[in-house]
Amino acid sequence: MPDPEDQSKPGSQKRLVYWIFIIGFMLLIPVIPFVLLGDQFESGLLDQVKEPMPAGMLVVTLIMVLASDIFLPVPSSMAITYCGGILGTFTTTLAAWVGLNLGAFLGYFLSRYLGKPFAEKMAGKKELEELSVMTQRYGPLTLIWTRALPILAEAAVLFVGATSLPFKQFWKPILAANLVVAFCYAGAGEISSQFNILPIVVVASGLFPLGIAWLIRKYHIRQL
Repeated sequence: MPDPEDQSKPGSQKRLVYWIFIIGFMLLIPVIPFVLLGDQFESGLLDQVKEPMPAGMLVVTLIMVLASDIFLPVPSSMAITYCGGILGTFTTTLAAWVGLNLGAFLGYFLSRYLGKPFAEKMAGKKELEELSVMTQRYGPLTLIWTRALPILAEAAVLFVGATSLPFKQFWKPILAANLVVAFCYAGAGEISSQFNILPIVVVASGLFPLGIAWLIRKYHIRQL
């Protein structure tokens, strides 16, 4: 008889591959127009670069993108790092902190009032099972150490909402963890921009947390 754990692996692996595909696709987006349109597109792009997006609009865009993280496959770390290179550490940290908090609170309350079916639909049944194991061991601290990790961060919020974790045990670790995450990625973006390596660091900020999340799910969770 097959092991139930083995039966659940394909779905979990598909979700990880899905995230890798999303990040890879986003990295290809800037390349596609150059390949299809050539010099004409490049000359037009140079004209547009001279008039970049206003800082206020970029701040609002970042907040909206991060607030929708529960519903959309948003590589939030890459978005924060990029904006850090454009807006600076302080402004990006503040905007990212607001956006991350909005997304976390929205996921928590929707999951709390719509229940486990909603959480499973948004995060996946396997992910919630993994978070159940981690939460039993670490409690609300799970919200802190998963904050910077794709897949696990959203799943943790949805899980504690679906299991009716009291809000007073939710908002403090979330606010603190989101502030640290926002500051670290924003700072990395500003520093890398000063050294003219922002694109490299933006890519790394998306791939590195994804790799850490994969290692935790593959090796650590299995030992709990």
